[in-house]
Amino acid sequence: MRFIAAIAIIVPILATAYVLSRAPRPEPAAQRAARHAADSLARGRLAALGRGDVDAWGAALRSDALLLGDDADPARTGPAEAVAEMRRELAPTSAEGLAQDISISRLIVGATRRGRLAWTAAELNERAPFMGDSLSRPLRQTAAYVLRDDEWKVLIENHSQAPTWEELQAGAAARHFPAPAALAAPEGRDAEQLAKRFRRALGRFGRMRVERSAIAVGPTRGDVALGDSAVGAMFAGWERRLGAPRLAPDGLRAWVPRRSGVGWVAANLEVSPPDWGGVTLPLRLTGVYRNRGEDSWGLVLAHLSVAMPDPMEGARVAAGKAGR
Repeated sequence: MRFIAAIAIIVPILATAYVLSRAPRPEPAAQRAARHAADSLARGRLAALGRGDVDAWGAALRSDALLLGDDADPARTGPAEAVAEMRRELAPTSAEGLAQDISISRLIVGATRRGRLAWTAAELNERAPFMGDSLSRPLRQTAAYVLRDDEWKVLIENHSQAPTWEELQAGAAARHFPAPAALAAPEGRDAEQLAKRFRRALGRFGRMRVERSAIAVGPTRGDVALGDSAVGAMFAGWERRLGAPRLAPDGLRAWVPRRSGVGWVAANLEVSPPDWGGVTLPLRLTGVYRNRGEDSWGLVLAHLSVAMPDPMEGARVAAGKAGR
């Protein structure tokens, strides 16, 4: 009887403790300040891109920042290379005197409680006028920001297009999506450990554990999730609809900057969706992790995407031919 009475007392206590542990804790001032700083920086940098001010966009890049576009080209590292590439991409529009408009339809932000790391995901709509009309495309951008010496800097930034599920399936059947370029191997003990952790997690992709304030962006339009429950459900949905992901050859890169408490992973994946008739779809996944101590890492930002041809380029070519 005493044992039963003890159980009757302990169970409610444990249940209450579990509920309290899941309840949101008050947001510290440092976390609040980090979220506000990342929100302001993300909006300002996107506005700079819209007006073609590449230098203002690139001013916040760390010297070791990783930049990934919506194509299959290799990832670019460092502000000088990224700014030069962005200037080349915007050169045709600038030369023709055409304005480019980037509007934000949604921007969500996360940050650590100590306020040293923040991350953002933006759903965008890009418009560029050609021949009196306007061509628009939905985009998304994710970025992670690290605070160092009282200054926020971009550690990793990823841009991708956002097709519908129907466009994704049709494009995969037509081999419309090229495989991303091969990635360099992880360098350093910490990077190798993070890569090893990612490989293990990839084996249970649909049940991958993430941080409570994690953000995930998917390969199709409207795929944005905030919070561990929503992100977990999105990962499970990806695996159910796309199949279990496989790591492509030369498809994993990881980086852990010294004394930053953060690391990132870039992975080239392949999936064979169960209802798509044996089609293989190449994907790229980037993940940002915070160091939780004792070689433990927590996923805070994930971005899954496909490489796509640039419809703006086709429109520019058509506009140039019509003008001759």
